[in-house]
Amino acid sequence: MILSFCNRLHLANDLILKKRRVLIPLQLIARFKVINCRYIFSRKCERFLIIFYEVYMAYQSQSKRILSKLVKKAVGVTLILSMFAGIEQAFTITSVNGETIVASSNQQVSMKDGTVLHAWCWSFNAIKENMAAIKEAGYTSVQTSPINAVVVGNGGDKKFTNQWYYHYQPTAYTIGNYQLGTEAEFIEMNRVAEQYGIKIIVDAVLNHTTSDYSKVSSEIKSINNWTHGADRISNWNSREEVTQKSLLGLWELNTQNPEVQQYLLKFLKNAVSDGADGFRYDAAKHIELPGEYPNQYGSNFWNVILNNGSEFQYGEVLQDNISRDADYANLMSITASQYGHSIREILRNRNANAGNLGNYRAGVDPSKLVLWVESHDTYANGNTDSESESAWMSDEDLKLGWAMITARAKGTPLFFSRPVGGGKGVRFPEQTKIGDAGSNLYKDPTIVAVNKFHNAMVGQSEYIRNPNGDTNVAMIERGTQGAVIANLSDSEKSLNTETKLANGTYKDQISGKIYTVSNGRLSGSIARRSVLVLTKGESFDDLASLSVQGYKEGIHTFLKDTLNLTLQTSNTSEATYSVNNGAPIKFENGKVITIGSQVQFGETVTVTLSAKNAKGETVQSVYRFTKEEPNANTTIYFDNPENWNQVYAYMYSGTDTVLLNKWPGTAMSKDSATGYYTITVPNSFINKGARVLFTNNQGAQYPHPQSMGFEVKTNGLYSRDGFVKVVEKQIIEPETQTTIRFENPDKWTDVFVYMYNAKGEKLLGAWPGTKMEKDGTGLFAITLPISYETDGVKVLFSNNKGAQYPQSLGFEFKSGGTYSKDGLVAEQPDSEFKEENEELPIPFETEYVDNPELEKGQKVTRVEGQDGVKTITYRSEYIGDQLVSKTKISETVSKEPVTQVVEVGTKVPDIEQQLAHRVYFNNSQGWSKVYAYVYDNKGVPLVGNWPGKEMSQDEYGYYIELGEEFAGGKVIFNNPDTKVQFTAQNKPGYDLEFRQVYELDGSHRAVLPEPVAEDFTRITFENPGGWGAANVYAYYGHPIQMPLGAWPGQAMLKDSKGHFYIDLPEEYANSNVKLLFNKPNSTIQFPVSVGFDFKVDGHYTKDGLK
Repeated sequence: MILSFCNRLHLANDLILKKRRVLIPLQLIARFKVINCRYIFSRKCERFLIIFYEVYMAYQSQSKRILSKLVKKAVGVTLILSMFAGIEQAFTITSVNGETIVASSNQQVSMKDGTVLHAWCWSFNAIKENMAAIKEAGYTSVQTSPINAVVVGNGGDKKFTNQWYYHYQPTAYTIGNYQLGTEAEFIEMNRVAEQYGIKIIVDAVLNHTTSDYSKVSSEIKSINNWTHGADRISNWNSREEVTQKSLLGLWELNTQNPEVQQYLLKFLKNAVSDGADGFRYDAAKHIELPGEYPNQYGSNFWNVILNNGSEFQYGEVLQDNISRDADYANLMSITASQYGHSIREILRNRNANAGNLGNYRAGVDPSKLVLWVESHDTYANGNTDSESESAWMSDEDLKLGWAMITARAKGTPLFFSRPVGGGKGVRFPEQTKIGDAGSNLYKDPTIVAVNKFHNAMVGQSEYIRNPNGDTNVAMIERGTQGAVIANLSDSEKSLNTETKLANGTYKDQISGKIYTVSNGRLSGSIARRSVLVLTKGESFDDLASLSVQGYKEGIHTFLKDTLNLTLQTSNTSEATYSVNNGAPIKFENGKVITIGSQVQFGETVTVTLSAKNAKGETVQSVYRFTKEEPNANTTIYFDNPENWNQVYAYMYSGTDTVLLNKWPGTAMSKDSATGYYTITVPNSFINKGARVLFTNNQGAQYPHPQSMGFEVKTNGLYSRDGFVKVVEKQIIEPETQTTIRFENPDKWTDVFVYMYNAKGEKLLGAWPGTKMEKDGTGLFAITLPISYETDGVKVLFSNNKGAQYPQSLGFEFKSGGTYSKDGLVAEQPDSEFKEENEELPIPFETEYVDNPELEKGQKVTRVEGQDGVKTITYRSEYIGDQLVSKTKISETVSKEPVTQVVEVGTKVPDIEQQLAHRVYFNNSQGWSKVYAYVYDNKGVPLVGNWPGKEMSQDEYGYYIELGEEFAGGKVIFNNPDTKVQFTAQNKPGYDLEFRQVYELDGSHRAVLPEPVAEDFTRITFENPGGWGAANVYAYYGHPIQMPLGAWPGQAMLKDSKGHFYIDLPEEYANSNVKLLFNKPNSTIQFPVSVGFDFKVDGHYTKDGLK
């Protein structure tokens, strides 16, 4: 049968498949006689044999990753898998304690939890050649530019300028293009990526083709009704236009057409077949959602397209009031464009306020967000460099921004690789061309350390703070094992700050420097514009991680009959899990278990993960999942951050316009125990995809108008920015252990405890018993079975050097007891913990903007600044009415400060231009004629021989107009009639400076006063007559403060009209400062008693403000 088949294909010994250029040995086919003859001769034969061969090669190489991709192909895989003995071991499904376990990839970090390098404009070969460096830099995935056929711009020129955007102008959906490489090179890149454990994400442009209709392939045009046309979007606030009209004149694909959908799906599946692991969907917001416009269009596009067999997919959904982020996030991950904008503002203003940094600016689960500091659009868009949103940033800015987003617990960070030399306002220096690898910043030590920190901390909790309230510094703590700290300022900062990190030493993985945490405080410092990556242990390999993907330790709920959990572990050995304290079962990273199949509603499944870290110590994580009845009720909580008098909850879903009452919904009740407002609704609302809005029915609401409601979650707590956490139901487990303590009043070096029961049994061994150790209270402690209290156990404490308490019979054992030399110490009143809020202002910042239309130095406030408001939540501990401790647990911004915008004039006044090349002389002796003799350093006259040139006169005095070339010369002022001159005869002239008024002695001052510095104001005093100089004395307060020094104060400057002025801080106006003007070396002063009130821009005479 086999030979007959091969002869029909005109092959002698081997079957050659030209499409893939692979050889399938006949001996291989002959080994498997189960192949159905009719299938061999069918039209699908070639595709079948391709997959047959790939599965065989994957099996031979034991590559589970390739096998998993092949399983996702639809053609003949079940048949093929049946041919291979033991092949099922690649996808082991087992059952332990009634729970299903599915073994999966050995990848330590999932694509969603890892870090992505956006190798923008890198060719397939460039990515392949740098794969080792990419792996070493801590990336888990690489995103390519679009791989499909594209317009060949400008004859194939590969300059970035005006060429890069041809990436996003498809002509056909085949793999390979002139910018990135061939399909064969794409396949080879994926093969090398597989060797390094790197996943590949392809940028897929499915919304449109090129704008040049003639370049669209005949294959696309052969599809009936393939396009919506090229009429541009005109109303960007219209969801219908945004999804149904053309983006920038590009031919819009008819995404409602099933034939178009299948054509695009085939392209995606071919990419997966070639080795791709995920997709980024360009312009996803411009493709309608399932069920959107059902009467006019109707579309199943995303339901079809996303079923392509890839592991990770996300859409470019640039957020605005019509972007429907949450609905797209129900389908796939989405971009966090608003958060990226927020991060760039943080970098621009160097203000990393913890509340702003912590706000993802999206009404979706942050784990569904792809985060960036900048994207290729923010960097490359615009006709000029100045139009770029992010090219202004330096490498220093990018490292600081990357540290802040990548250290966080949620989201998938994407690092955009700039062209070599790009940044600081220049997008495309053209040092390299399209296809070359980008800047080396992607493997900078800071970037690398942050990447590895992110991957090592998967599953760890997050806490963001500004150390000591300094918003120049951001600190992102992850669990108790590590933190990333970024200093945005230009100065070194001290780090004597509170922390949740465990006591001990921490190593900065960038510099190697050691930092210490003691008594809950981190000490040390951080250099200017730098990042610290602190971890407990020498390296990231010392960080043990145990987690359930997508969940934090603690209590959760689920409404389905079963729940799949992906177990994750890294840097551990002997990892095990147990369900409901059952027998521990070994697992490897990525195993999936299914819980809930034999669990009743209201029951809780406890999943305990245990392993050993690099030091052999046991680490453990515990998760509890309560199965809720879908038809039962759940409670929704709202923290009412604005203290509304009444709170309403309005709910709706895609199928039910109104789930509760019509707007404003149903009034919520305040829970006295928690202080939250609550409402109870059926769990069925959650299954319907319910959304909730909170309002006071007086115009205020969260989320804001035009935004989608927050997704309703079981027992969810919400605030102004959406879901905060699940309000945990208390699970009480019986205690089996208790701790007793000894105060050690005699300061023994070592403390031992000896115990015996009524039977005389020595419970802790022979005398002196067991050595005690100090615990977090500072007392010596030991943990023992709680049953000792009912067993009549006696306790003695000793130093094993002859001293003991008591001297005879032991003390009675008391669970949780603290002992001293006389026995049990009286119990202190129980501590009571409360959550308390404190509202504080956030001072506004002032931004100064140059205005060439305003006179130089003139200031005009265009936007009045407004302070913001933040609420700090503390966990306060009270014993009775006494506050004993107060710990900050969160900080939220209820009102963002409004930046004050002040325009500062830069226009040079006409008078300044007029005076630009003049030199003035103060004719204090009243000469009838005033001449200026000007000469250079060699004595050569420049404006005529002696006595020079007669000076002109204006309101500022006598002057001579000179050219710029005279700067640096010498000048002598003289009266030719009286033969008087300054300088004196045989003396060199005065050094010549423009815009200066010279006195007889050569001293000089500016004709016009210098501009007033920022935050200062000019105070003037009109010369009362005959004063050659003036001082000003300032004072305020009790006791008296003298900001300008003791009497007579500070000397004032004299202007060209003989009046006096001084520039003083504007803040004096807030301190009730008084001013006294006085004549040097005399007793004359104005006023003669209490000083004049300080006034911004004040002009004073001897009688006061003018």
